[in-house]
Amino acid sequence: MLRPGDRIGDWIVDGVLGEGGMGAVYRVHSVLTGRLEAALKVMKPSLEPEARARFVREAEALSLLRHPSVVRVMGFGEDETRHLLYLAMELAEGATLKARLAGGPLPLPDVLRVFRPLASALEYAHDSGIFHRDLKPANVVLLYDGTIRLVDFGVAAAQSAETLTRTGHLGTLAYLPPEVFRGSRPSPGPLDVYGFGLMLHEAITGVRPFVVDPDLTPAAAAAAVGVRKLNQAAVDPGDHAPEPLRSAVLRATDPDPAQRPAMKAMRAMLDETARALAAGAPSAPVTLGVPAPPPWGNDPGLDNTTRVPDMPRTDKVPRKWSDRRSVDRRRGRRWLGATLMIGGAAVLGFLLTWGLTRRAGSRELPEAAEASPSPAPSAPARAEARPAPPLRATPRPSPSPLPTPVADAPSPLPEPTPPLLLPTPRPSRAPVFVPTPIAPAPDEEEDVERVPPPEDEPPFPEPTPSPR
Repeated sequence: MLRPGDRIGDWIVDGVLGEGGMGAVYRVHSVLTGRLEAALKVMKPSLEPEARARFVREAEALSLLRHPSVVRVMGFGEDETRHLLYLAMELAEGATLKARLAGGPLPLPDVLRVFRPLASALEYAHDSGIFHRDLKPANVVLLYDGTIRLVDFGVAAAQSAETLTRTGHLGTLAYLPPEVFRGSRPSPGPLDVYGFGLMLHEAITGVRPFVVDPDLTPAAAAAAVGVRKLNQAAVDPGDHAPEPLRSAVLRATDPDPAQRPAMKAMRAMLDETARALAAGAPSAPVTLGVPAPPPWGNDPGLDNTTRVPDMPRTDKVPRKWSDRRSVDRRRGRRWLGATLMIGGAAVLGFLLTWGLTRRAGSRELPEAAEASPSPAPSAPARAEARPAPPLRATPRPSPSPLPTPVADAPSPLPEPTPPLLLPTPRPSRAPVFVPTPIAPAPDEEEDVERVPPPEDEPPFPEPTPSPR
């Protein structure tokens, strides 16, 4: 991105110190004087939406920390011409802890000289509400004067800040805790303690507990490392390690994050080990077993910060392989109980449905019998007691189902009744009396006068003709 002699902000580029997937680090000096040097970290243009926010988060986190073992921020800004974000930090010349561990384990005095100030820096950061979240040997720089610097707070998070990563978790596979692969959102404090414990184990034994196969894809590598971490107990450095250091590693790498100590307790165990060695002669400074590469040298892809996809939530995995049989038995009993409960509920539902159906069918039969209309009587009882006088009328059309007046009939007519109402949607249980019309006699006269009805009964309404 930049070449020697290029100017970015108030700095002039001298050369490249290291380059990674997300950015590059350059050795620079001030435009005002060549004696003021710094390490300038520049973010590469990225299509990832969280890359810019993560870079700004690193600048915010480092600007809040003032500790001798934390790299110091000297400036932060954006180049308006190239649209590049940059972060100027103190120039920490030395080698990474990863490069030193490539030559074998550290002597015990060197372990204490590296990890005591590192624990102090992390304790100070945690007390300030800042969590690194990507601890690994490549982010610890061993300076030539024997001091250390903790660098690369790109994945750091403030306790009160919103989480940047919406999907998955950013970190290095070999140093992430088991809860990440269990599908739960890890707490940043125990996450840092777990990475610190793995680095301490590697410094004592020279062996990395979880090695990533370089031939696997990122998804397959995450799955392989996750299975191993979910089924392995706490990491043990062995009997040759002093008891305080061994206890610190075992407690820090506990699969249960609630059982891990705070960073203050980790520093106390390291101080206890140092006091136990205080009676001996002072140890020599840290010696680098390999040539000193740049402080932000090109790390292999196995140690790159990657995104671990969100895993489905699972039950807590046992710490020993011998416990898996009991867990499988418990899960089998749970499945059997669940199957029996579901089957019983299905049978009970079927019996209830069958009973309700039979009960509804038995109710419909009497109602159907009651709803059927009974046959109308041939003549009302009142008409038999008091016959109506004969009528002589001319047949006329009627718009209603009322009986049409007819001529004199040889038999008496029933008493006229009021017009019938239209039937309701549900037939009434009371019987409906329908008068039976009588055909007119052919020998009667057509024009006759209506005989008025008795005084004790209302007059029969005369039908009105309706147009056809």
